[in-house]
Amino acid sequence: MKIGLFIFPVRFASMPPIDIAYLSAYLKKRGHEVYIRDFNVEIRVENDCDTRFWSQLINQQDLFNKNKVMIEKWVEDILAFSPDYIGISVWETELYFSQEIAKMIKNRRKDTKIIFGGPWCSFSSGRNMIQNEYVDYAVFGEGEFTLAEIIESQGSQNPIPGCLMKVDGKILDGGWREETINPDLFPYPDYSSFDFNKYLYTSTYPILFNRGCNWNCSFCTHRTAWHNFRSRSAENIFAEIQHCFSTYPWIKRFYSCDHSINSNMKQVLEVCDFIITHGVQIEAFIGFGQVNPQMLKEDVIKKLKQADFKEWGIGVQTGSDRILKSMRRPYTAAQAEQMLEIMHKYDIRPAIDFIIGYPEETEDDFRKTLEFISRICKYVTNISVAPSCYIGNNDLWFHPERYGICALKGGGESWESPTSTPAIRLKRYQIMMAHLSHLGISHRYSDEDRKFAEDKMNS
Repeated sequence: MKIGLFIFPVRFASMPPIDIAYLSAYLKKRGHEVYIRDFNVEIRVENDCDTRFWSQLINQQDLFNKNKVMIEKWVEDILAFSPDYIGISVWETELYFSQEIAKMIKNRRKDTKIIFGGPWCSFSSGRNMIQNEYVDYAVFGEGEFTLAEIIESQGSQNPIPGCLMKVDGKILDGGWREETINPDLFPYPDYSSFDFNKYLYTSTYPILFNRGCNWNCSFCTHRTAWHNFRSRSAENIFAEIQHCFSTYPWIKRFYSCDHSINSNMKQVLEVCDFIITHGVQIEAFIGFGQVNPQMLKEDVIKKLKQADFKEWGIGVQTGSDRILKSMRRPYTAAQAEQMLEIMHKYDIRPAIDFIIGYPEETEDDFRKTLEFISRICKYVTNISVAPSCYIGNNDLWFHPERYGICALKGGGESWESPTSTPAIRLKRYQIMMAHLSHLGISHRYSDEDRKFAEDKMNS
């Protein structure tokens, strides 16, 4: 079968996309012909990581209308491949482009099957997408096995696990597909069709250590997409690192696409041992991490530094132990402070982030966060602050009564609790920003929009 796998604007174009790269590798392994292309990098916008801006439909429409000639050429290129199936990875910020291009393709070649997948389909939005007359399947959860079964079933009218599908105008729900127990069985992601020079970080290779997350924080949506936490072996990860250097010799840095690169510390330390023993030269391992009790040991931090795991983002979220407990985060503020201090001692200075106005956050909890920041600001490179706790497709959304939420109001950022209203959250956010300015610490909400990163690299 001939399959096209595509990404359309607007998504942050930092590195080649690991999601469709994994799908491409798996389908090629099964003998299919794959045309993979990231159209997102072909329209450059400076604020490509501004999800708030690009989540607004009017902004997506405006960019689409300004680039209609280019988009027509894209559709011609896709149809020239004559795909039997087209898979489109969809985030909220890509929704308009994806739907409009699916419509253009279907209007010209009705027999081509259109499959929407990605994080946005794993949320309740998948049901909205399958209602679109130009979408034949909406895949949710882990995609490799589901996508292969759709393609290889060749129009089967039986429900397929892991997707919603249309049969004679009716929508069939195949239910959740059991996730892969051993991620080592998947081939390495296929980046062969991507031009790394089109991305912001031209010498950085995206890599995944684990699938899922070993935590289940109340505000996180991750469990909606992947239910279980599964780790690759250190041997398999190191083999991919070696494969990377032999295939892409210009690579200098690795970026972990995990929710937390240190979810499995045994695995991470074994990877470090491989890197150190084999004398592998890496400029930096980058990724987001947890406050992990094992990282309170100096010998662990030393090993991480020796193996070049030296650029970290750490989600601390709050300086209040009471709120950490409600968030279901298994550490204390004191442990977070100790970990940041040890990392700083060994010249690893992470960027950290906080959430303002959690439903149960009181003025006393907020004060503790301000005091915590005053103590640790010398250990970090940046403190980003989410101006509001988002409610949607997380435990806060499904069980608002557990967290004292008295007015859900459709979720998002408009909800209310006795100690947190939109007005209270705005006031606390303004106080926080003033506090960070007074301390002289960088407090960008995101350190990765294209214009800022390019200016920083050129400075």
